[in-house]
Amino acid sequence: MLTSKTKFPLIALLLSFGLFSACGGSDDDAPGPNGPCGDNYDFSVELADELQAISETVNAYANDPTTANCEAYRQALLNYVDALEDAEPCILPGQRDAYDAALDQSRQDIMDISC
Repeated sequence: MLTSKTKFPLIALLLSFGLFSACGGSDDDAPGPNGPCGDNYDFSVELADELQAISETVNAYANDPTTANCEAYRQALLNYVDALEDAEPCILPGQRDAYDAALDQSRQDIMDISC
């Protein structure tokens, strides 16, 4: 079963969605004709693969708490943080320092998971 130390990164990462704005920065901050925060940009769609991988790996680990399943869970969390980092241009400029700090702390917390 997942311990509180194992659950914390997942919860923290999911709560990080609260830092997102509808489209905080200017579209000039990112590639593409409308930047990554164009009218049709949806974080839940953009991060769906990463969230699905977390769901699958946490379920696999909960059902079979092996080192391999723990490592797969940890990697899925790291992939999610990487995807969140790619979305940084969508964060309001005044929130980017806190956002970066949260990503760094999340990476550290994930690496602290004992498999």
